Parts: sequence; structure tokens; C-alpha cells
Amino acid sequence: MAKIVGNKIVETENFERIHEQGFGAIKDGELLLTPLDALYLLEEKKIEVKKGRIKLDFEKLLAFLEKKGEKQIKDYYSVFRDLRKRGYVCRYDLKNSGWLRVYERGARPTDRPSKYVLRVMDAKTGMPQLLELLAQAHSFRRQLLLALVENGRITYFKFDNKIL
Repeated sequence: MAKIVGNKIVETENFERIHEQGFGAIKDGELLLTPLDALYLLEEKKIEVKKGRIKLDFEKLLAFLEKKGEKQIKDYYSVFRDLRKRGYVCRYDLKNSGWLRVYERGARPTDRPSKYVLRVMDAKTGMPQLLELLAQAHSFRRQLLLALVENGRITYFKFDNKIL
């Protein structure tokens, strides 16, 4: 049973299998889950989540996270779920807010670094923001993926770091 403790979502029991599948980070004998991890695992019925004594379903957890100020959580979750279903492991980058690290299919995060960094954008993203995202991805030494979510459809854009 995962619990919301302050700003964290923590799984304390039988979490080894979940962690091996690329979810969360083990700290002090507990599995710390990102909001995206918790939403996905809850939707897939691999965990249950409680806030105090109240058991949360997917919609309640999503509403709680939105209320806490998680920016674009619905769009990020749509992308996270889509990539997971396609066989990619995605991890929310705790050091660089707003970025997802995307690993090649079949790769385990503990075995090798991510190949891509991903940001969810909207249709209003302009050239200055795009250039800034490219520079950040280059500083991470990763390829940039952008995901545009419109009307439930996801379009991915992949940028190469090569300079001509």
C-alpha cells in the first residue's frame, strides 16, 4: 500500500518487483514514487494509494496532484503512459524539473543512462523556447524529444544534437 506522506508518495511493502521494472527510487528502505509512477501503477492496479485513511482511486490521485500544483500533469501522464505501453522506460528527472528521461526499449535505468530527454510542449511553443530546450538537452548530453498533446493525440518530435 503506497501512502502520501507530505509531498512524497511512498511504497513500503513488496516493492522490489516494481522497482526492477523501472519505477521509483529506493531510499531508506522505502520506494519513493514520482507522481507519474504512482498514477501509472495505480491505473494498472499494481499498487493502491492512501492519503491518511482514505484510499484514492486514479481520478482522486490525479485531482490531488493537480491541486498541489503539478504543472501539465495530465499531458505528462498521457505521454508517460504512451511510452510505457510502447516498451520504453521513462523516469521523471528529479534534478531537472519538467524533464522525463527516456531509455531505449528494453534498457534498464540501472544498466545505462537515458538516451533521450523529453519535454511536453504546447502548440504555442516558439523558436526561443525550442532553442533553449535544445541547449538544455545538449548540456545533458542527450537527444531531445518533444511531445505535443492535442485533443488526446500525442505527436513526438525528435531532435538530433549534430551540428552541420
